[in-house]
Amino acid sequence: MNKIIYEAHFSIFGDSFNITELTELIKIEPTKITVRGEKGKYSFYKETSWNYIIESNKLYLEYATKTIFDVFNSKKEIIKRYINENNLKIKLEIIFNIYDSIVPSLYLENYFIEFLNFLKCEVDFDGYIL
Repeated sequence: MNKIIYEAHFSIFGDSFNITELTELIKIEPTKITVRGEKGKYSFYKETSWNYIIESNKLYLEYATKTIFDVFNSKKEIIKRYINENNLKIKLEIIFNIYDSIVPSLYLENYFIEFLNFLKCEVDFDGYIL
């Protein structure tokens, strides 16, 4: 199956901050960035954001959450300090797609919930029937 079942967007965002500085600090390249005031696909961006996006064709969310955990867990202290110093927020957006009436599993393990809580990370789930 080549369909994208999940997209996990781990985003650090706020009014304005130095994306290059954050990238160099955590030594992780963003998948996507937005800059407040620049023109997006439909409108101007209202905030600056640093995004790390994972796409998965698996029916279980665990692949995406484990990948995010593995990439960012060792950087969580640095990230928390940076977001506090720069008045930023973190959000994990999970986008799941339903194909052929198959609903993917939406389960978060305790270690991942603790990781998100440490960062005071908001979580948003969006589902689409395709």
